[in-house]
Amino acid sequence: MGRSHQPVSPGAAWTTVAVQALVTVVLASGLLPSGLADIGFLGVGLATCLVGFFGIVRNRPAKSWPWWLAVGSAATFLAADVARHATHAIGDLGPGRPLLPDVLAYGAFGLLGAALLGMRHDHRADIDALLDSLIVGMASLALIWRFVVQPAIGLWSAPMHVRLVLAGYLPASVVVVVLAAQLFFARDWAWRTDQVGLLGAVVLLCVGDGLSEMVDGHVGSVGSYWILGVYSGAYLCATLALLHPSLGEPSVPAVLGKAKARVVRLGTVVVGFATPAVLAAFPRPTHSHGTLAVIVLSLAALVVARVVRLFRAQESLIERATTDPLTHLANRAAFEEMLPALLLAARLAEKSLAVAYVDLDNFKEVNDVFGHAAGDEVLRRYATRLEAGTRRADMVARMGGDEFVAVFYAPEGADAMAATAERLRSSLARPIEVTSGAVSVTASIGVAYFDPGGLPERAADLLGCADSLLYASKNSGRDRVTTVTGASATSGPVEGH
Repeated sequence: MGRSHQPVSPGAAWTTVAVQALVTVVLASGLLPSGLADIGFLGVGLATCLVGFFGIVRNRPAKSWPWWLAVGSAATFLAADVARHATHAIGDLGPGRPLLPDVLAYGAFGLLGAALLGMRHDHRADIDALLDSLIVGMASLALIWRFVVQPAIGLWSAPMHVRLVLAGYLPASVVVVVLAAQLFFARDWAWRTDQVGLLGAVVLLCVGDGLSEMVDGHVGSVGSYWILGVYSGAYLCATLALLHPSLGEPSVPAVLGKAKARVVRLGTVVVGFATPAVLAAFPRPTHSHGTLAVIVLSLAALVVARVVRLFRAQESLIERATTDPLTHLANRAAFEEMLPALLLAARLAEKSLAVAYVDLDNFKEVNDVFGHAAGDEVLRRYATRLEAGTRRADMVARMGGDEFVAVFYAPEGADAMAATAERLRSSLARPIEVTSGAVSVTASIGVAYFDPGGLPERAADLLGCADSLLYASKNSGRDRVTTVTGASATSGPVEGH
C-alpha cells in the first residue's frame, strides 16, 4: 500500500506566510542597506518558487498545469528583476539599454496570462463578467496612462525601440488585470484562500509595475524599498495561494451570492463612473490628449453597456418572479400584488370590478390518461383562450395547478359579466388536439361582481367570494358558472351540457 495523499497543513502554510510577511515588512520599511535588501528580496522570491513547487505536489489541484505556469511566471519575474539589477537597466533610457530584463518580464507576463486563462473552471459565456473585467481594465489603463505614461512622454528622449519596450508594460499589465478580474467575476469564484491569494498577487504585481515604470521613465521619485516591499507582497500572496490546502479542493461552479453580486456589480460601475472624475480633478498635460480621450470614451461605452445589462437583468428577474413559466400568465404572487391595486383604482374611479375564479374539472384524468406533457399543453391552450376572452384592462393569472383567475375592470354590468363568463366557459369546453388525441375538459367558474357602491374594503374578500362561488359551481355538478352581485347569487346548470 502506498502512502495516502497528505496536503499541506494550514498551520504550516500560515507559518511560512508569516515569515515571508515579516521579511516583506522589513523590506518595505527601508531599514536594510540596499545590498542586503536585494538579497532579502531574492530570498522571498526563491522561497515562493520552492514553496510553490512543494505546494502543488502536496496539494494536488484538480487542474495543476495553470499553477505550474504561475510558479514559472514567478520564477521568470524574479529572473527579470535579478537581470535588471545586474545590468543596471533601471532608469537607463539610452540606446544601449539592456533588453534581457524586459524580454524576461514579458515572458513572465505571458506565462501569468496563460495561467489565469487556465484557472477558469466555468467556461460558459458570461458577458457580464467580461464587461466588468473590461471596465476594471480600462479604468486601470486610464489611470496609468494619465499619471505614468503621459508625464513620461514629455521627458523621454529615448530611441524608439526603448520607448516601445517601456510602453508595452502598460497593455501587458492591463491584460493581466482583465484576466484576473474575469476570474474573480466568474461563477465559480468561491473566496477560497488560494483564490484570494492569487488575486492579491496579481494586484500587487501590477501596483509594483506601475511604481517601477515611474522610476524607469523618470516620473516622480519612488523609494526602491517601496517597490521591493510591493513586489515582496506579491510573492507573499503567491505563497499563500500555492501552499494553502484549499488549492487541492475541487472548484464547484456556483452562482454568486446575492449580497456579493450586488456589491461587485455596483462596485465596478462606480469604478467606471469615478475614473473620469478622478482624471478631471488633476491638471492635464498639454500633449497626448487624444489617446486618453479614446480610453475614457471606451470606458464610458463599457459602463453604459453594463448599466443597460443591469437594467435588463433586473427586468428579467422581475418577469421570472411574477410570471408563470408554463403559461406565461401572471403567477399567484403577481396577482396578489395587483388585485389590491385594481381594487383601489376601481374605488377611486367609481368603477365596477369582477373576479372570475376558474378551475378545470377532473384535470387529473388528463395527466393520468394522456401524460403530463399533454396536460401541460392543455393548460397552455386554456391560458390562451382565457386571455382571448378578456380585454387589455383586465388581468389573467394562473394561481397554480389547474386554477386560473381573471379580473375584469369596469365591466358593463352584472348581466354583461355573466354573459362574458358563460362565453369563457363555452370556449374552454371546446376539445383540444394534442399528440395523443383530442382532449375535452370542462371548467367550473365562480364570478364575484361588485358595482362601484358595493366594492369590499379588502382584496382578500373579493377573491374569497369568487373562490366560494367556484366551489358552489363544483358542488352543483361542475361545468357551470355561479355569479353573485351584491347580496344576491344565482346558480344553475348551463344549457346544452
